Amino acid sequence: MGITRNRLRSSVLLALLTALLVLVPSERGQAQSGTRAFQVSLWECCDVPNPIPSRADTDIREFGEETAQPTNVPSIMVVNGHSQLEMPLSDSSCNPAPCDWSRIVAVEVDEPYHPIDGDLTTGNCTTPTDPLLDQINTDLYNRSVDLAALNPKARFWVNLHLNEANWIQSCYFQFGIVTLPVFNKKYFDVISTDWYGQHWVQHTTIQGFYEVVAQNRATAHQQVALIPGVYSSGVYGSQEPYLQEYFNYAESANQTTCNLPLGSQGITGIYDGCPVWVVMGYLSGNGDGAGDIGLFSTGSKSIRSIWEKEVALNPVTPTQKARAKVIPPILQLLLQ
Repeated sequence: MGITRNRLRSSVLLALLTALLVLVPSERGQAQSGTRAFQVSLWECCDVPNPIPSRADTDIREFGEETAQPTNVPSIMVVNGHSQLEMPLSDSSCNPAPCDWSRIVAVEVDEPYHPIDGDLTTGNCTTPTDPLLDQINTDLYNRSVDLAALNPKARFWVNLHLNEANWIQSCYFQFGIVTLPVFNKKYFDVISTDWYGQHWVQHTTIQGFYEVVAQNRATAHQQVALIPGVYSSGVYGSQEPYLQEYFNYAESANQTTCNLPLGSQGITGIYDGCPVWVVMGYLSGNGDGAGDIGLFSTGSKSIRSIWEKEVALNPVTPTQKARAKVIPPILQLLLQ
């Protein structure tokens, strides 16, 4: 009887060891290719026709009112906060219709509060009194309900204008006032800002905004997105001096803590629980009226090389990292 139990135990251990080894990410493969702890996307806008990003350019495709939904790949839908927010999300949101909602992993509403933020000043940290604020919040909530019905696995993402982001971080670090809830609601799964031409400095500018978010999340599961410029020239000049700082911030945030609770979407397999959900580069086309030279243009070779070097790295999920750390102790226990 003892021999049978030992054989059974040995068989079970062998099966467990085999399964565990399959789950371990290949450290040799990772060392060869390099890794990153976040995913990337490109904001495909502002030029007709746009170049179509390849796997060498992006992990997740993006589309909006000027571009068609990519076929057979995960994608992010961008809703223009000025012109589209009042319209319900439906199959007519895609051109050509219908939408393939099963492949839409997030809906990003771009700068919905911008029409009312002209009077935001760092010396006045009271809630704006503009009557449009309530209507914007109502529209945002309704769009989040639309999305939950169309694809409950998709994230609802709101991108703030730099005016709101600057007001939020300035009021917090200069005056100790938490203004973030004015522009951040419990149904925002992801929040971000597009604030270009600024270095990442602790407690100020862009990094200050994300520090406030990290300390005052609307919900425990709320994630952030980073939106660096990936263009040369234009109103804010070349964004090359700033791009690597975005990657460094995302890498640091997701390496040290990827243990946020899951939201209503549950497990989606797309960096669940990570503080930084995605780094989305703006813009991949040319000419949004600001004289920008886009990522795919000849004049942007140097910044494109920085972007492509990062994209070439293998995105490794925190789950894989956790397995790599926990399996050696498990093996020792099983072999005792």
